[in-house]
Amino acid sequence: MNWMQDQECLLRVIMEELKCPVCLEEFVDPKTLSCSHTVCTACLSNMVEQWVLGTDAGGFVLCPTCGHQTEVHPLAGIQGLPTNYIVTHLISGKNRAIEIRDLEDGIRRSRQALKVRKDLVTEIVYKSESLSHQSQKIEGDIRQMAKRIVQRTRKSQERLIQELHTKVAMQQRELRQKREAMQKMMNRANEILERIEEKVQSLSSRQLIKQKSSILSDLIDVDAIEPAMEIPELESIAFTPTISENDIENLTALGKIDCSNIQDHSTVAVRIQDYSHDHIESSAFGASGNDNGKFMLPWGVAVRSDGCIAVADHANNRIQMFDNQGVFLQAVPDSETETVRLPTGIAFDLDHNLITFDRQSRVIKVLDTMGRLIRKIGDEEDFSDGVEGLSIDSNGRIIVTDSSNGQVLVYHHHENLSLKFGASGKNRLQRPSCAVFHHGQFIVSDTFNHCLKVYNHHGIYTKQIGRPGNEAGQFFHPRGLAVDASNNILVCDSGNCRVQVLDCDGNFIKSFGKQGQEVGDFSMPYGIAIGNHGEVIVSDCGDPWPRRIPQGDLPIK
Repeated sequence: MNWMQDQECLLRVIMEELKCPVCLEEFVDPKTLSCSHTVCTACLSNMVEQWVLGTDAGGFVLCPTCGHQTEVHPLAGIQGLPTNYIVTHLISGKNRAIEIRDLEDGIRRSRQALKVRKDLVTEIVYKSESLSHQSQKIEGDIRQMAKRIVQRTRKSQERLIQELHTKVAMQQRELRQKREAMQKMMNRANEILERIEEKVQSLSSRQLIKQKSSILSDLIDVDAIEPAMEIPELESIAFTPTISENDIENLTALGKIDCSNIQDHSTVAVRIQDYSHDHIESSAFGASGNDNGKFMLPWGVAVRSDGCIAVADHANNRIQMFDNQGVFLQAVPDSETETVRLPTGIAFDLDHNLITFDRQSRVIKVLDTMGRLIRKIGDEEDFSDGVEGLSIDSNGRIIVTDSSNGQVLVYHHHENLSLKFGASGKNRLQRPSCAVFHHGQFIVSDTFNHCLKVYNHHGIYTKQIGRPGNEAGQFFHPRGLAVDASNNILVCDSGNCRVQVLDCDGNFIKSFGKQGQEVGDFSMPYGIAIGNHGEVIVSDCGDPWPRRIPQGDLPIK
């Protein structure tokens, strides 16, 4: 019997003991008899009227429980009997306990209702994430279209602005010359007036009368300056477009946003056999949905040493396992394994255990090959709900990319935090998505700064790789990272719908994939992993169409 059941049982016993043996109701103004039993005042009054009525010397009442007689004082009557304050306090305490129980029941019901609403909030969260991912993709399309138009108009813009500046400079020069001439005339007039005022102050009236003609002559010279001080007329400058408003409307109508065709971002995972040649073989597995082998917002991917592929099926609250050909094996959780809610980053440790971030509980969970919980790392205070990337280095350290907090955290395999960096300084990270450690340095995809950043093994910034753009070696929202056996860096350039391959120094080698629905195309490549035989697995978060792509040749894009 648990504590709550014990409490309920005790409350029932107390309620029975607090009932009057006569009316069988809860005591009201309880009085104690000489035998120590208790009866309501009203019940005792009825008993006195029945047994001692008509007497003037008081009387007795019989205890309804034991039959013992209790003397009733002739003047004080029943009210003269002692009040049982213990029973009174017990009744008061019982009533408070009932009120508290009602309050706790209300809280329990509210928590149950809140849980239902929390599930709805979870649904809204991954719908919001799906919408954000789609927004990034569409934003990239709009920017590329606008860029083409801007490039064609930029030269005309610069020519017109230069012409404007030339014309304005000519008129400014004319105004400056006029202003300088006026200033000279004003200075001359001021000198004449000062000389006249000095004469007026220093000469006597007779002397002034003698020099009146000379002074008036000087004043005439001053008055003659005024007509010359006129503001020059300037040529009107205006911009006259050579195309009409309708032409501008047609030119700049890049497209339209149609919400009726928006679908959940669920995708296939693309398996690329070999990207080192001019042609690559690629296949795809998965589709949009919640059945086994289908995805709703797939996130991180990882490949175990035996070729087993794990995909964090974020919005379906599970991790799916596939063989090296993309054939479904199992899902975690099932009815007997650890619950995983909104998984994001995923990796296999050196013991082949599965490591993922549970966004709802905001902890890292380490699961065995059957999906059973081995241990948890961190708690709600250690991570935001925006952890995106997880990776394991050659020493078994867990590298966590906390996007919302803009930092990378490194944990030893025995769960102690050993390093944290990226959240401060002029080179601080903006919504990073993934970090890997290779050859003594951390490589981080700085997603909202549209570049990669490199840190030494102490977490000190050393350099930047790439810049915003869509040219070779440029990025737009880079996300997933992986390093292959040749020390090349593979980057999911999500906003540009491609994967870029860089050498260990960050120099561009090649890219593959483009926006589209054909074999090897991407909509939003998000997570990436490399198998022991060089195969590349990419999760695509933007392709809503189910497809199974056979192996075939695909030109490098």
